Amino acid sequence: MLTWKYFEGNLTPAEGFTMWNIAFCIRKDYQTRTGGDSVQLLKTKKYLEHMGKLKVEVVTDSQGLSGKGYDICQIFNMQVEGPTLGFIDICKREGIAVALSPLFWDSSYALANTLLAGYLGCRRISRTRLDLAERFLKLISPLAGTPRFFTRGYREEYVSRVLREVDIVLPNSTEELEILSGYPGVEAEDLKRKSCVVFNGVDIGLDNDPQDVAIAESVARKYGLPEKYVLQVGRIEPVKNQMTLLQALHGIDIPIVFLGDQQVSRGYFHGVRKLADKRGNVFFVGRAAHEEMKHIYRRAALHALPSLQETTGLASLEALASGCRAVVSARGYCPYETYFNGVCTPVNPLDPGSVREGVLKEMKMERDMDEIKRQMNEKFSWAVSARQTFDAYKKVLQ
Repeated sequence: MLTWKYFEGNLTPAEGFTMWNIAFCIRKDYQTRTGGDSVQLLKTKKYLEHMGKLKVEVVTDSQGLSGKGYDICQIFNMQVEGPTLGFIDICKREGIAVALSPLFWDSSYALANTLLAGYLGCRRISRTRLDLAERFLKLISPLAGTPRFFTRGYREEYVSRVLREVDIVLPNSTEELEILSGYPGVEAEDLKRKSCVVFNGVDIGLDNDPQDVAIAESVARKYGLPEKYVLQVGRIEPVKNQMTLLQALHGIDIPIVFLGDQQVSRGYFHGVRKLADKRGNVFFVGRAAHEEMKHIYRRAALHALPSLQETTGLASLEALASGCRAVVSARGYCPYETYFNGVCTPVNPLDPGSVREGVLKEMKMERDMDEIKRQMNEKFSWAVSARQTFDAYKKVLQ
């Protein structure tokens, strides 16, 4: 029987353990179009390999699974439909165990806002407008075949098939598991029995470098950053809801910094830029190196992410782990209970007034940010995620 020993916060195979060959399966563009799935894959791979006697290979084409002798395949992001089914089919043929990291959330409002703000140029969102856009997308999806999320084949067949055919499911939160359990054709109790929650993690850096002050000033000069700004890290796209943040903070004398890819939704970015120019005191940074991020978070007054859909909210986690205050979307839009309850302020992302009130409230609230920083780094580290992943593998491979 496989046994394990723990030391210095790491999980290490005990004596006599033979190597596992693990395939990490993901979409082909994971390196050029980064997202939560690619970050989770790369970080999990790094920390699993630190344990020793484990061989992890990234596979982006299902045919790459054939004849390699893999013990288990872990698929990242079931919302990428074609590759997911291809990976599962080959694994079943080859006798490879399958673990699934779903990275799944209700995309209804995210897709509706993509239509409204990304394509139609609508600058103000509301529940009424989003509901109308959602109804429209549901009407056209059976005819157009897109968005697939709203089609009967996706909602009533694809989701239940994938969850039924994999050996173990690794949601990032209890909320994600509950959403999956509610889909048509999904046997909720069976799903819960073969699921293990695996937290997403951060490695933003808890240690203080003696050169941090000088490095922080250098980073600020490099990107032209002001002081004590409201920061949002993430791609500029309708789901991240930058327009609502700009509307919420209109007339408030505080800088706003948007850091993220500006090419994902060109039409939406154009609208965000126009609102930013009208407001003034808004800064755009395309990308920053990972090692620079802790300095950017620490220089901020707070990080605000009134997103319409987050399977975790890694940027908010990183902010808190850096000692930066955070404002996040309330329950239903992100896994608030799992990651953010009691450590930041939740807001209604559809209401600029709620976002405005939340930002001002959080800036004035008394919090022990050093303690929150310590807690976030301890509970949501990638080493913890790796241990949870191994515990899940053991259930399948022992």
